[in-house]
Amino acid sequence: MFKFFSSPSSSPTHTSHLSASTPPLQTDIHSHLLPGIDDGVQTWEEALQIVKGFVAMGYTKLIITPHIMSGFYP
Repeated sequence: MFKFFSSPSSSPTHTSHLSASTPPLQTDIHSHLLPGIDDGVQTWEEALQIVKGFVAMGYTKLIITPHIMSGFYP
């Protein structure tokens, strides 16, 4: 679905800029994973697929932050 969910082995330069001292990613603080709320996912199946991608990349926490804008998003 998204290229950023591809495994490091499928994109050899993916980690070339990281050093041994770079801490792993653990928390995403701007996820649009509530279906139909804003410009993010539209279904629970899509949300689950994206969550699985985050887990595969090493994330342990997701903070769900939908856009709430009167007149644009509910």
